Amino acid sequence: MTPEEVISRQLDAYNAHDLDGFCSCYAETIELYNLGEAEPYLRSKSALREVYAKKFANPALKVRIKNRIAQGCHVIDQEEVQGVGDKLLHVIVIYEVADDHIARARFIR
Repeated sequence: MTPEEVISRQLDAYNAHDLDGFCSCYAETIELYNLGEAEPYLRSKSALREVYAKKFANPALKVRIKNRIAQGCHVIDQEEVQGVGDKLLHVIVIYEVADDHIARARFIR
């Protein structure tokens, strides 16, 4: 599976609020960062599952890809997220894929 296919599968699961499918796209040792911060704000698939179980309870939560760049093991998505607050959220995510799983993601909010 290509890195781009892994990310597409993850986004499909996100929009379907499929927690098991979503989490299956991530490595056990997933690390999520805000770009520029040295330490991850989330580390481990179990922590990811806990956070996204709460997010997926909101039926309005959806993401749409505006642009995508794929290079080697990295996929960079420009995303529009609805269902988080009152306004459309614009986010850039830099995904790093290893062994068909997302190993790291860095967010620019």
